[in-house]
Amino acid sequence: MWKDLSPPQQIALDPLKGEWDRMESVRKQKWLDIANRYSSMKPDEQVRMQERMRAWTRLTPDERRVARENYTLSKKIDKSQKSAEWEKYQQLPEEEKKKLALDAAAVKKQVTNLPPATQTKPLAPSKPPPAGCPPGTIRNAPAAVPRCIVSPSAGAPLAVPAMPPAVTAPPTTAPAAPAPATPVSNAK
Repeated sequence: MWKDLSPPQQIALDPLKGEWDRMESVRKQKWLDIANRYSSMKPDEQVRMQERMRAWTRLTPDERRVARENYTLSKKIDKSQKSAEWEKYQQLPEEEKKKLALDAAAVKKQVTNLPPATQTKPLAPSKPPPAGCPPGTIRNAPAAVPRCIVSPSAGAPLAVPAMPPAVTAPPTTAPAAPAPATPVSNAK
């Protein structure tokens, strides 16, 4: 917990204060390793480290995932190969560098411009729906068991907790008149 950190750790990790208590322990340990080196850093390195922490807190979970993947990939590349690739990049004409930058920006835009979590789209069924439900019942959520549940309009309580409207599919056929609910016995 944030309150359990030492004052020097809190100073070093101040940009992460707002989300510290929600972080996974593995992530906390990595940040603590950095915080423990903070006092031995030069002042400009300390400023740069905290700026990067602030930038990290502004990233979305997807952007953080991509950053972690890129970091892991970069660690796997041999240092001499990295240097050679950098030299090769430096030799490119300005037009090529701009084209690469635009391509990278387009990829980043694709990742960062995801629709908000509140937007939902109805999912098309991937398999044909099961046979119709008996009168007085409605189809449950696609992967749910039982497949059919007692319809609220039949006057009986639902057999399972109600699913959100976006998940529950409408009945395939409307009964002419609501059928009386029949109790189901689990005895065999």
